[in-house]
Amino acid sequence: MVEYVKRIVRVKTHQEIIPDEPYVQGFPVHKWSIEVCLLDSDGNEIPANIFDKVVYHLHPTFASPNRTFKKPPFKIEEQGWGGFEMSISGFLLEKGGERKMKHDLHFAENNYSVEHTIQVPINKPKLAQALLESGPVPGYTSDGQHITGISNTEATTSIPNAATNNTTASADADPDTANVNTTSATTTAAVAPGTPKTSLDATITNPTSNGTDAKRKSGSPDGKVTKKSKLSHNMKGSVDLDKLALGLTKLNEDDLVGVVQMITDNRTSEMNIKNNVEEGEFIMDLFSLPETLLKSLWEYVRKNLEQ
Repeated sequence: MVEYVKRIVRVKTHQEIIPDEPYVQGFPVHKWSIEVCLLDSDGNEIPANIFDKVVYHLHPTFASPNRTFKKPPFKIEEQGWGGFEMSISGFLLEKGGERKMKHDLHFAENNYSVEHTIQVPINKPKLAQALLESGPVPGYTSDGQHITGISNTEATTSIPNAATNNTTASADADPDTANVNTTSATTTAAVAPGTPKTSLDATITNPTSNGTDAKRKSGSPDGKVTKKSKLSHNMKGSVDLDKLALGLTKLNEDDLVGVVQMITDNRTSEMNIKNNVEEGEFIMDLFSLPETLLKSLWEYVRKNLEQ
């Protein structure tokens, strides 16, 4: 199992008008720069040393719109007369994966920054050592010594829960007694890294013996889900899939991104998963997931809901 810790990436922008530059289509030309850093556990800016390289995907009207930088602060400098939305790709050390961040270049402020929360795997030694500079890493001491025999499960459970619950029965209902339709649970989450949408619909499909199903759609005005049928406690090994499905509907947006990343990174051909990029949907059949992954998901959900 691949385990993760959460880190915050700050994207900083500076821009100013070039005084002597002729206007273009009636607009002044701006000189702008963007750089990338990390925040440590105290909120201080530190170099984003977890990235091997950062690629800025600029508007196609720029010459060579994909710009690559391999050293912190991964600073790009350009000029132009109009703002636009770009994608920034951060490639983690040791081929630890790509993390995409949307960034809006605008000229309303001279200096501004935007923060993105990402999940970083800790199963790669060099990457784990780099992560220690921005915060604790389960299984490692503060001076970088690997602790043998220590489980890294906590790495996936450090994200606080601030979700608005839209499941039916109340948000704090006991999963043993909550009445909910158990076929699927749908929620809108923040865009997972690499998903080119402003929202992500994560649909969790959990078939039951009687064919009933339940749905949770974000945006419910009362923040609750209507009561339907009694949970039937579908089990796979030691994991109660009904409790897991209910717990997934209670996670907040950042936590759902972590769920998607865990499943994607551990995907096998036997798993029934559909990633509908066009619609921003990630659909999975819980029964098709291996028990080891289900256990990690349950631990992740349980710990986040306890916070």
